Amino acid sequence: MLKHPFDERFLCNILDLPPLSTENEQFSGIFLAEHAIRDCVAFTLFRNEYYWSATPIYSETQLTKLADVAIEKGAKLLVTTKQIRDYPCLLTDAENLLNVYVRLISAYKGLYDVATVGVTGSRGKTTTTEFVQFALNEKNDAFSSKDHINSWMDIDKCINSLETHHKYYVQEVQEGPTPGAASLVSRMIKPDVAVITNIGTSHLEKMGSVGTILDSCLGIQDGMSEDGLLVLNGDDELLTDAETRLQKVYFGINNKKADYRAENIRMSANTIEFCISHNNKSIPAKINFIGEHNVYNALAAFAAGKHLGLTTETLVRSIAGYKPRGIRQNLVEINERNLYLDCYNAAPESMIAALKTLLGIPKKQSGGRHIAVLADMSQLGEQTEQAHEQVGEFIRSSSLEMLVCYGKHSLAIFETARQNKSIEAIFAENLDDVVDILKTKTAAGDIILVKGSRVMRLEQAVDMAFGTAFAENKTTPEKIRIYSKDELAVMTASERERIRDTIMHLPLKTRLTSAPGQM
Repeated sequence: MLKHPFDERFLCNILDLPPLSTENEQFSGIFLAEHAIRDCVAFTLFRNEYYWSATPIYSETQLTKLADVAIEKGAKLLVTTKQIRDYPCLLTDAENLLNVYVRLISAYKGLYDVATVGVTGSRGKTTTTEFVQFALNEKNDAFSSKDHINSWMDIDKCINSLETHHKYYVQEVQEGPTPGAASLVSRMIKPDVAVITNIGTSHLEKMGSVGTILDSCLGIQDGMSEDGLLVLNGDDELLTDAETRLQKVYFGINNKKADYRAENIRMSANTIEFCISHNNKSIPAKINFIGEHNVYNALAAFAAGKHLGLTTETLVRSIAGYKPRGIRQNLVEINERNLYLDCYNAAPESMIAALKTLLGIPKKQSGGRHIAVLADMSQLGEQTEQAHEQVGEFIRSSSLEMLVCYGKHSLAIFETARQNKSIEAIFAENLDDVVDILKTKTAAGDIILVKGSRVMRLEQAVDMAFGTAFAENKTTPEKIRIYSKDELAVMTASERERIRDTIMHLPLKTRLTSAPGQM
């Protein structure tokens, strides 16, 4: 593993400080205290997604706790707001600590000669990030964020994983849950290309309006230079009408003016073939996904790759090599049933898109049914009931044959959809009921969509019903982070409820061995 050198002289130069010593200490990286490794520089910042909305006031106890964690892990220098024990500390004001962190880690990332792509938006960020990484990675020199790492709180893990052989860095960028999220990450990674997948209702509870979500997504420009490129969804009216300061290109299916447009789309059981119309040329392409929304993801990756100088042939070949996995848009055959697993995240737009995809999958044998197992969509705020009713209305007018709903909010889906008497609708009181329904009420030949927010843990029901291990594929945390009283105090009641729900949907063993803070 070849890393760029990072020493005391570099640190002082970036922060406009005189030399700290005559020894010019060497450091292994820059991390938040909780992520510290041996010989690193560690910042005593809490991993709080609402940090930048107000200057936090840390108690001496809190700072000492963070410092102890970092030093125990081997940190060589702490950047903090007051001297802690006899630890080596570099001091700054509390209101400046986050800015110092962003400034330093951005400079450290700049030591690597990598073309950087940031991917944000309401839906499809993770899949598009992976599409872009596959598109750029023919020579195994593209590094990408993994496992939904997309917030300022975890970017240190990605930047400190870069190596000198990498030529590309692809980073998923969260757009919420509070305004300014994408801007903060952008200032850390400084993208050369930024993709905005779409604007929807994810994080609406905290953001308040779709317009605020749009503004937050456009904040990804804040870390980009004037020659940066925005790659925008040309079928999203909010994005086509958006004012931006940077050059932009559009991708889409319906917008005939899009710079990268998919035409002649042909779907089969496990793949989609289409032609990319670009610069008066028609380019045949194929992806190993189902669902028209994935054509958008592939178009975004193709557009980003073209801007970065990759050939058309390379991009088409690389995109075709990407296959779904785990619990994201993964069509798998289990016990003679076809399960379409898409239970990592959920919003009304993505749930309806998944239902359309389900209904477009051809039945392989007579007697097979299209079945949807749906759970709550979280973080929708005042729009929660309306959003679930919207999904129910779509189902009510569809050809779905069986519906299973689980969760207090999904009751609105159930009540609305069951007005169509041709749909067998069942409401599951708990996860055990979902397991029993999957075991006893589904049969060979059925095509089953499993979709809900991650907090609902539908993958566990699949595992218990069919003996699979999707919940072990890094979708269930080993422990719950302990929240301080100060962190809980600034949360809304619904945010505390979401944390409580997360814990209660974990396996019992995990709940008993993870000591979450008082609720």
